Amino acid sequence: MRRHYNEMMGALYRCDRISQEDAYIIPHFAGMEFAHTEIDAAYVWTHGGYQIARSHDDYPVFIDVHDQDVDRWITFFEQYGIDTTIDERPDASNVEGDIYYVLFPTAGGIETEWIDGNRSSHWMRRSSR
Repeated sequence: MRRHYNEMMGALYRCDRISQEDAYIIPHFAGMEFAHTEIDAAYVWTHGGYQIARSHDDYPVFIDVHDQDVDRWITFFEQYGIDTTIDERPDASNVEGDIYYVLFPTAGGIETEWIDGNRSSHWMRRSSR
């Protein structure tokens, strides 16, 4: 069921724009561990109350992923027609679409907490990055 829903959503998003709300749902269908980090950890922890340094036409979503899963994450987002970058936010003119993912590979475990259905790194610990 999850695979069929994922395929259907991938087909829809290749034809239409992805909403900001959907940008937080899509990673859950990858079947890989992740956690929202950076701005998005704060966004999730504050229930949407912390929204800074992005706009409707430049909306990166920051997630921690395991090193060994990076290629799989890139392939996963490609099926939705979504660009990805690794370790840093690119200039908005260098990515396709308004929404894209910035992957932060990690060799260790990903510490997560569930906040309103989203996995998040504890955003206060992320400030040392």
